[in-house]
Amino acid sequence: MRGAKKPPPTITNYASWGFTSSTSSQSFNVPVGSNLLVVFVYSAYDNVTSLTYNGVSLTQQEAYAPNSSMQMYVLENPATGTHTLSVTNDGSTANVWAAVAIENYSSFVSAKSTGTSITHQVSVATDPVGGLVLGACVTRYPNYVLTTAAGFSTIVYVLNSDLPIQKRLSVIYKVPTLTTTTCEWTSTTSLDTQRMALSID
Repeated sequence: MRGAKKPPPTITNYASWGFTSSTSSQSFNVPVGSNLLVVFVYSAYDNVTSLTYNGVSLTQQEAYAPNSSMQMYVLENPATGTHTLSVTNDGSTANVWAAVAIENYSSFVSAKSTGTSITHQVSVATDPVGGLVLGACVTRYPNYVLTTAAGFSTIVYVLNSDLPIQKRLSVIYKVPTLTTTTCEWTSTTSLDTQRMALSID
């Protein structure tokens, strides 16, 4: 007799922040049952030197070259409850970051893309039965809105308007129906963006 398929991964909590300093510490709640913590960070001209939750270092999953780069971090089986999420940079320009807690996670794959366009995409392999996909997009041009493509829901849309480097971060999600899912945003003018996606089973 075949065993029942596990419940699909779902988002249990999320939050976002902007800061202009070398460090930022925030309280973040990981609800009981959550077994994956995902953090997206974008720093202009700074490098992330430390990212911890409850004193435990997260693992860098995706990153672009240092300085003016977006990064994705993950932590399996994070401590549940409310604990401190801390990031440290080697500079103090305007930064944005977001955290997402997931339950029923068993595995994941990731992807990234970058470029200048009106349409901003990143594609990743997905499970059309019982999967979840997260997408994140960042730009240094906050005067132009990033619009989420149809079929996705936006959970984070944060702007750090501190000069001279302003940033906007959008995090979206979708329950996939195909073996490849393309996370997509559009803008009213051509923008240089960095995008990342995480497909979770």
